[in-house]
Amino acid sequence: MCEKAHVYPLKNVLGAIMKIPKPKKLKSGNYYIYLRLGGVGHSITRSTAKECTRAAELIKAEHRANNSPKISDSKDKTLRQLMQSYIDRYRATLSPSTLYGYDQIIKHRFNDYIDKQYDDIKDWQKVVDAEISKYKPKTVRNEWSFLCSAIRDAKLPIPDVKLPAPISSTRPYLVPDEVQKLIAVAKNDESAIPVMLALQGLRRGEIAGLTWEDVDLKNNRINIHHVLVRNDKKEWVRKDTAKTKKGNRQIPIMIPELSAALSAVPVSKRSGAVCTCHVSDIYNRINRLCRVADIPTIGAHGCRHSFASLGHSLGVPINEMMLLGGWDDLATMQKIYTHIGEQEMLSAKNKFANFFEKT
Repeated sequence: MCEKAHVYPLKNVLGAIMKIPKPKKLKSGNYYIYLRLGGVGHSITRSTAKECTRAAELIKAEHRANNSPKISDSKDKTLRQLMQSYIDRYRATLSPSTLYGYDQIIKHRFNDYIDKQYDDIKDWQKVVDAEISKYKPKTVRNEWSFLCSAIRDAKLPIPDVKLPAPISSTRPYLVPDEVQKLIAVAKNDESAIPVMLALQGLRRGEIAGLTWEDVDLKNNRINIHHVLVRNDKKEWVRKDTAKTKKGNRQIPIMIPELSAALSAVPVSKRSGAVCTCHVSDIYNRINRLCRVADIPTIGAHGCRHSFASLGHSLGVPINEMMLLGGWDDLATMQKIYTHIGEQEMLSAKNKFANFFEKT
């Protein structure tokens, strides 16, 4: 009598015979492999392809021997290990700027608790309170959000804490006549192009990422689909997608002086980046010209806010402004418009007060 053959589940067989994927080289120069064994994902990042493959083979061998880490083991990890595991797992899908921000949190935040094990922390509110005493509410909320993402990814309970309320900050911006003053001093300056691109609502990374291939002087428009962002090594790198879904956009060149400045560049020099200064210098160049024009110094993002202010003053509908400025979130756009409206109301009130005081 023949012994009955044992039938193995197909997914177990496939897991056992699965080949190790070829390591993928990341922009950082490291190599990355993602394995999924028994329904559990494993992200492996190493400095060389050989080391990456060896680490993957070890994890696969541990899985076969039923020695792969259990979810419960996550409780024994420190906060540093939980956050680093999250970064390693999603490194291939996270943007360079996000990786840089997460890396800074690991290096500089949660100093009193980062090397404590998750299961050893009994009062999580103290973890938050320690950060509140050092940093602004927005900073604390951002770093806590990252930590919670790492905790959730490790299948651990999210601690119940009370976060500081966000502080409403007033970002400086230019009113329409101040925009005209800035254009007047910028049009004949070497910084004319980056300054007026900012006044058309472009983000700093979009200005730095703009190439001459994106500029259509014949039809007087520009295409925005590249940005410069900072990676986890503090290097500025080009990213082929914009910050938001609506960030990739085509917009008309609306400032005549900007069109003139772009057209004045010799054809022989119309290659590569449109803005030749370093991305970090755009802020300084805008503020230098603001001082020349005797108007508030607002930086690159203040110019973007000024663009929204001008649109509000001209009665441009919110949905059109979102398309022109690449805003993806309606709530954010409404918040900007509401803030501008309140400032204009205050200005009108002050004008009336000044009038009646003189009568």
